[in-house]
Amino acid sequence: MSGIFALAVGVVGVGGALGGQWLAQGSESQREAARHVAEAERDKRSDERAIRDRKADRLRRAYQELMILALDMSVRAWRWRWLPAEIQKLPDDERVARTNQLIEEASIDHGKQNIGVLLESDSHAGEVLDIYFRIEEKLREHFFNIVNEVQHQTEEGGRAAKEFADQIQKEVNRLGDTVRSHLADLEKPI
Repeated sequence: MSGIFALAVGVVGVGGALGGQWLAQGSESQREAARHVAEAERDKRSDERAIRDRKADRLRRAYQELMILALDMSVRAWRWRWLPAEIQKLPDDERVARTNQLIEEASIDHGKQNIGVLLESDSHAGEVLDIYFRIEEKLREHFFNIVNEVQHQTEEGGRAAKEFADQIQKEVNRLGDTVRSHLADLEKPI
């Protein structure tokens, strides 16, 4: 009996060892699968971050160009405040030349900035471009006010010019705040 018992114990021992090894391999396979899933998630987040960062860089450049245009419009508005009085003092031939120069300054070249903002911005493009176009519209109104003031000088011209310049500056500030907010939203951690 002891031979059968020893054989049974040996079979059970071998079976236990094989079962233990099978369990260890299964556990190792589970750990390996979990490691692969974790690596895949890490790679996916890394890819999402890289895509987001490239998009943020393109959008930052588009916003930067748009802000430069908006700031340029604001500077023009402030510079034009005294223009009607200056033009009135000029001789006729110089007045025509200066008025033509003003018309040239008033033309705005949008370039590709608006397209870049529209292409890269998901949720804020409309808001940003609305503010930008309000700035542009105010500058255009300011320009026509100046032309009118040159032709029919009034005492209200200087005050109106300051109001236009103030309104444009207010919109430029709003544009800057909106752009900063959008970029902050875009750069939230993934």
